[in-house]
Amino acid sequence: MSLVGVVEGAGNSYLEPLTIVTSGISLADPSGAWPPCAACINVPANQNTCTCADGQHAITNRAFWNDSDGNGAGTGISIYAVLAGGATIGEGAHDPPFNHPASSVCPRLTPDDRWPYASWPGLALGFFFATEWDGALRVTSQVQSTRVRYSGGQCLVDGDITGPDGGHALNEGRVRSCRTCGSATCTSGTANCNTAQRDFYDSVDPSQRITSAHFELNRVDTGQDAIDLGPILAMTNETNRASALNQACQAVRQRFCPAGEICAP
Repeated sequence: MSLVGVVEGAGNSYLEPLTIVTSGISLADPSGAWPPCAACINVPANQNTCTCADGQHAITNRAFWNDSDGNGAGTGISIYAVLAGGATIGEGAHDPPFNHPASSVCPRLTPDDRWPYASWPGLALGFFFATEWDGALRVTSQVQSTRVRYSGGQCLVDGDITGPDGGHALNEGRVRSCRTCGSATCTSGTANCNTAQRDFYDSVDPSQRITSAHFELNRVDTGQDAIDLGPILAMTNETNRASALNQACQAVRQRFCPAGEICAP
């Protein structure tokens, strides 16, 4: 069947609006300027400049830390280094509770020499290691496809995740704080990073490129019945819509739970 006129764009193309997802931060304009350093976040309203390692910057897009993961570990979203043997985060094991032995890919010195997963090294007034960070992330991307087909009684759309970073999704980050660790093999942070140690991570170029990402849109069979997001997205009550979306996501996650993963609610 022809989809000309059904899907917008020449050649039956499929294009969604640019999507901006933030974690650990609230921005006056979500698509506006990204804070040049951690010192430019949570700046008082009567202050219009901030000072980073490279000098003073004008504040053009107010930004505030946000505990969006709600874990109480600090302001911002928490990121952990998962070492060999997995990780125990907070009151118990959280995703990913995998027992990592040693890296099978990187880094390696010889084909038979593998390095174990370890805490992250840093260099700021001396060598140090860290296992925990609080910070913020922003991903700007777009779902785009020129392939729309009809198969198995339904329309299928697949294609690439694109974005403003040379046609790729744009990743940006900021680091608010971190916790140091005594060695490369220690399992948890023992002390808060000082400003120099925090700035070592925060000063790294926050833009890392996702070289390729693919998507496929179709109705998902969870083993009981298919999930149709159309009626859910049409809900006018925001609370009910959010609850229904979370239930749908959980059903999909349980249906396609990876081996060794814990996907129960």
